[in-house]
Amino acid sequence: MGAARGSLSPGRRVERLGALLIAEAGWTGSGKFAVGAWRYTEKQDDIRDLDPAGDPARSDAQGVYLLAEHPLDVRTEGPRRAVAFARLAFRTATPPTFPGVGRPGY
Repeated sequence: MGAARGSLSPGRRVERLGALLIAEAGWTGSGKFAVGAWRYTEKQDDIRDLDPAGDPARSDAQGVYLLAEHPLDVRTEGPRRAVAFARLAFRTATPPTFPGVGRPGY
């Protein structure tokens, strides 16, 4: 898969993003803990940096994440089971203005 760009109509570009590769390993028991990584096989348009021609610069897009989940009531089963979770993610960033995010919830 190459990063092919073309024109469908004036002002509209087509871009191949490449494949999104994801790997995750974890443990499940009464809850879940997992660590994973992701990466696009093609460089992606940078939303902040421009090349000398004024087009978006192309850069690697990859990251890692951690997640943890645990039921609030271990006696409840099925889709109505309330679960507390925490997710933490880091990605490559050019420039490194916002390289990560964390989310707790239930």
